[in-house]
Amino acid sequence: MDFGPIAIDVEGGLSNPVALAAVVLWALGLAAATSIWLVIRSAARPRLLISAVAWVLLLLAYISTPQAQRVLGTLLYAAADFIRGEGLEANVGFIGGPPFWQAPAFAFLTGVATALLLRRKSHRNAV
Repeated sequence: MDFGPIAIDVEGGLSNPVALAAVVLWALGLAAATSIWLVIRSAARPRLLISAVAWVLLLLAYISTPQAQRVLGTLLYAAADFIRGEGLEANVGFIGGPPFWQAPAFAFLTGVATALLLRRKSHRNAV
């Protein structure tokens, strides 16, 4: 007897390893985007339009953090089902979620550190 797909809601805090993985993945993506934006901004002759568009996209990415983390968590659950060969029989949602500030804070600090290291390396190569 097949009843079709089921909907499951799980705890969305950092005690859930899938939610934690979603936060880490989103933070790494934001860190990469922040680093790229800072490198564009620190270019010798940054183009205003490219810099403005990159800034708006980065701001939208930071604002969409809660939704992005939930989507990534849902995709991770779907990937786990697919790897186990169970197909996409369950739709997983989250009750609550991880704090909003963790991924953006990590991403910003990592992005700034990466941009500073890249700038220092480029100045050493120029000398």
